[in-house]
Amino acid sequence: MKKLGVAIVGATGAIGQQFIRFVSKNPQFNIECLTASDNSVGKKYSDSAQWYAEFGGEGMPEVVKDIVITKTSVQEIKKTGNIDIIFSALPTEESKILEPQFAKEGMIVVTKSSAFRLDEYVPLLIPEVNPEHLEIIEHQKKAKNWEGAIVADPNCTTTGFALTLKPIYDSFGIKNIFVVTMQATSGAGYRNLSPVAINDNLLPFIKGEEEKTEKETLKVLGKYESAKVAPANITISASCNRVNVDYGHMEDVFLETQKPCEPEDVKKIMKDFVGLPQKLKLPSAPKHPIHVREEEDRPQPKLDVNTENGMSVVVGRVRKCDIFKNGIKYTLLVHNTVRGGAGMAVLNAELLVSQGYA
Repeated sequence: MKKLGVAIVGATGAIGQQFIRFVSKNPQFNIECLTASDNSVGKKYSDSAQWYAEFGGEGMPEVVKDIVITKTSVQEIKKTGNIDIIFSALPTEESKILEPQFAKEGMIVVTKSSAFRLDEYVPLLIPEVNPEHLEIIEHQKKAKNWEGAIVADPNCTTTGFALTLKPIYDSFGIKNIFVVTMQATSGAGYRNLSPVAINDNLLPFIKGEEEKTEKETLKVLGKYESAKVAPANITISASCNRVNVDYGHMEDVFLETQKPCEPEDVKKIMKDFVGLPQKLKLPSAPKHPIHVREEEDRPQPKLDVNTENGMSVVVGRVRKCDIFKNGIKYTLLVHNTVRGGAGMAVLNAELLVSQGYA
């Protein structure tokens, strides 16, 4: 198997480290380049990055320890080797400038940034939910005059939310949804949230998060036709909160289906749900994208966040919701830096390779 050359940009942060964790284990990819902020350029990765113990005590992969960090620019990245895929953990403003430059040079950019998620020519991809949206890439290349392409990951909150909605939407239709999120501190970045602000506290506002959850979900569940995605015809209202948990976003979902259904029906279709990554047996794909717990007090971040290496969404408390005529409510847990972060981006890249886009 020919290995594809990979660059990870923004490699020292929370998502960047998870990129390294997943890519270093993948037989299809070879890490050729790591980039970070200017004060890290020229240093070995092991001298620049503080490796966080959350990753099950695995430690920093040997393969990256001696890689010298490169400046985040097309010219410098191209000097490091033959780069086929860019995994981007760049801040939004930087990604707006740099990611189109990478795509123009023929690289496939798999990005965690929000900059291009709602661009009509950019797939907003959850591999089990909307793999057909990859067809937008050919129209993107023509419209943007790029040799490469940009493929966006949804927001971490959207990812767990939309993945659990997919089997319900396909089987019973959905009219209306209310969702309340309880989001982990790591979602704000390791250095971006003051311990004083969150300790013994809950923050009832996360800038832009509610809008992302509402708009992105409609695009992900939307129908692809005639080179465009028509947003799903669902009304969504979100309320997002930051809570004092390290990893794992919890979401309480209340929805109205178009067709009548019972909680046991919803549990069954979630348990049975698989997508294209499972059928293709992609390296990072969990066996079961959704795990359903029967205990009345699960899921819990401390107990369930690393289910199937953090790549499965865990659902519990599936029950009737009497607000709606055909009402269902449940709680979900998604690992925000794995399934909602770098793990899914790597799964996206594996799907791109399998479908001949990279």
